[in-house]
Amino acid sequence: MQELTTRLRMFFSLSLLTIILFGCVQTEVPDDPIPKVQTNNTPTKVALLIPLTSEDQGIDQLAMNLEKSAQLALTKIESSSLELTTYDTQGTPEGAFQAASRAIGDGNSVILGPLFSDSTRAIAPLVNIRGVPVLSFSNDAMVAGGNIFILGQSFEDSANRMVQYVSSQGKVNGIIVSSDSRSDSRGMDALMEATTNAGFEIIQTISYELSQPGSLNAVEEIVLAVETFEPEVIFLTGNTAGAVTLIAELLNERNIPEDIILVGIERWDIPEVALSVKGLQGSIFPIPDPNQSTIFSNNYQYEYEEIPHPLAGLPYDGIIALDELITENGSGVISRSSILNSGEFFGSTGPFKFNRSGITERSLAIAKIENQRTTIVDKAPRSLSNPPLELLEN
Repeated sequence: MQELTTRLRMFFSLSLLTIILFGCVQTEVPDDPIPKVQTNNTPTKVALLIPLTSEDQGIDQLAMNLEKSAQLALTKIESSSLELTTYDTQGTPEGAFQAASRAIGDGNSVILGPLFSDSTRAIAPLVNIRGVPVLSFSNDAMVAGGNIFILGQSFEDSANRMVQYVSSQGKVNGIIVSSDSRSDSRGMDALMEATTNAGFEIIQTISYELSQPGSLNAVEEIVLAVETFEPEVIFLTGNTAGAVTLIAELLNERNIPEDIILVGIERWDIPEVALSVKGLQGSIFPIPDPNQSTIFSNNYQYEYEEIPHPLAGLPYDGIIALDELITENGSGVISRSSILNSGEFFGSTGPFKFNRSGITERSLAIAKIENQRTTIVDKAPRSLSNPPLELLEN
């Protein structure tokens, strides 16, 4: 019992920075309500909204990474089509609204950022009325819509990829396990939609309180579900900062059959110590294309002599997309309709595109934890218009 208590304390002492807050934008927006006039010789003014002076040092450091990434992207585009100006949101919705107001007043026709979904939600009414497209760094699909597009990796995109993969492996049923946290609940919703669309049977859903007692109760419910229904897949929402590693370890001790696949929709290889968790051996989850991610990381390190934050590629992708949009339409005007009607872009982690809901769809690989390291069991597609999977031998 003392050993279990020690393990519980160890797992729940881990705390990671949570940067995505959830909200909903429901403003109805006419397509491009305010006409924009742009000459071919005038650069398109882009505002970068980031939290440079928040009350959290980690967020401030991330913001600096985001700014450097955007500047790196500017060196990669062939023309001087964009003029970038940085505005500080202070990491708050109020600060984001003030920054967006200043940016629009200064003549910026596109906004890149902000980082948080509550900040994105705060600026939505303003940018929808003014007809200013926003490429937010949020991953919350609920804030997308109108003039708001999200660059972050959404749960919906990850869930679709994982359900598609397990279905391709002949799996037809499973259970979904999720904590009652807001983000994990969003993950469960995404999985329910993805499995329904794919015709994948969900035998049972298990929701638990994100606490030590709640996690222990979840393990008991999972064990009972396995004994009763014999599911082929266990979808487990959350990341290694929550209860994922604890639940996986305790399930391993309860001798869950090895042929049941433990599936995540967030990265389970961060921090690296998670790779040593016995219960996560054999688990699978989505990751950006490792090869393309390495290329971006190497370019960033060469330029700035530091390792980029995992989210640093988002503003890079935004700049690349904006430059291509300007090149395609030739007028220098970037509008909601031009983004919705755009094709694929090639960014920091490979192909990505915006769907009709304003959510970014990305090319994702499937990683598996084996022998305390990650291996790729299904490569990231070279193109999002080429849906057939390229399966690798395990």
